[in-house]
Amino acid sequence: MLIGNTFAPTKKCRLSIYQLHTFTRQWKGFDAYLRPIIVGVLTRFKPYKDFIAEVNKRGGISGDLAFYLSATSQAQKQQLEEWGQAETTKKIDEPLETIAG
Repeated sequence: MLIGNTFAPTKKCRLSIYQLHTFTRQWKGFDAYLRPIIVGVLTRFKPYKDFIAEVNKRGGISGDLAFYLSATSQAQKQQLEEWGQAETTKKIDEPLETIAG
């Protein structure tokens, strides 16, 4: 929501247009300079590459585990009720135990 020259997504968080522009500019700088370095280390350094592959295999990047872990606590609670104990163990508990290994 735009109030005057202030962007206010919530009452607690008010950003001026200048602050919003500065943040956007800094994010573009991160994308241009730091992201390639960080992503390069994570995808080329063998221990990280192997860990990412294992997490992906267990559904931690694009599967049920990723969906569950990225959800709010209320959404997680609803999902647990929907799945039931047996399916929760299969989709969440077992993959997490394997990854943490």
